[in-house]
Amino acid sequence: MILFLQTLFSDPDVWDVTLLSLKVSGLATLISLMIGLPLGTLLALAKFPGRSFLLTVINTGMALPPVVVGLAVAMTLWRFSLYLYTNRHHHCTDHYRRAGCERADRRCFTAA
Repeated sequence: MILFLQTLFSDPDVWDVTLLSLKVSGLATLISLMIGLPLGTLLALAKFPGRSFLLTVINTGMALPPVVVGLAVAMTLWRFSLYLYTNRHHHCTDHYRRAGCERADRRCFTAA
């Protein structure tokens, strides 16, 4: 087990992926805080028309499982082809992967 961990953490690709994941999650957290804290404070302290409707929508969204919300976002991105344009062949490095990505892209484009 120790040898496995030493090998795993000595691989520079593992460190690159780990650091990228930490950067992305940290940036997402900062953006969420910068948007969510002021809006949450406004929603909690201010009285305005539509406030109860907005509270209902927010509470309903928080009750949904993350998988449902993620699926809805993914379906929206796929429907408008934003996901395919931004991630197309990004991870296809060798011939076999590239062929698999092209087949997947054809399936996505023909299904839409």
